[in-house]
Amino acid sequence: MPFKRADPTTIQFARKVRLVVDADAAGKLDGQSKICNWLWNRLKDEVETRMAELSIVGGYGYLDEARTKKLLSEVYSEIGLRNLVPPLKERHPFLRCVFSSPLKNVALRMAKAIASHRKSKNGQRCGPDVGWVKYKAWAKYWMSLEYDEPGKGWNVSQFGWLNLSFGANAQGQRLSLRLKMETQGDRERSHLPDRPRGPRPLFRCVHVQGAEEGQATRHARGLHRSEPEELWLRSGY
Repeated sequence: MPFKRADPTTIQFARKVRLVVDADAAGKLDGQSKICNWLWNRLKDEVETRMAELSIVGGYGYLDEARTKKLLSEVYSEIGLRNLVPPLKERHPFLRCVFSSPLKNVALRMAKAIASHRKSKNGQRCGPDVGWVKYKAWAKYWMSLEYDEPGKGWNVSQFGWLNLSFGANAQGQRLSLRLKMETQGDRERSHLPDRPRGPRPLFRCVHVQGAEEGQATRHARGLHRSEPEELWLRSGY
């Protein structure tokens, strides 16, 4: 997710730290990513349904003003798309296995993609043309997990562990994952074999420190795929 507007009283910087992920942890992360990917595709279905209603029914003048505004909001605004997620969680309880922040950010990313398409189409955006949002195949595009609120759903312990909160299972038990932050010495001793290059899982954090107050907070950015045994934490210290 992009940084917020620059604040002259804060200093933003990032640091990248490697995390160790075994096969079991990689499977859990893949499961979370697959659910977010499913949500992206379902949200696209919801958007296409509303676009069709606006085009077909609205074209004949059968939509009142209130309904038209509601449909436009659910397609073109971040709040409208985000508000489509809770009803989907009610109809599809397995979505509750993922923490709320990554689910919310799937909707916000789609809203930003739609906004970029509109700006590109209207000549308000530089660079190459941006197409309409597409369905995503998880095997080709690993859907990242974004925790964008400080300390909500994640924390870094003083002993070098990253603790991630997931959602809850069918029994209501909170799911979580604990990952070791690798030190330079651990990296030198690991002697990992070379692997084919590919998308790299990355957990990115942004460290924001008040230039005057001297207070600091860490903001989680996102978890991205890499080789199965590797994960990266980018954070500020």
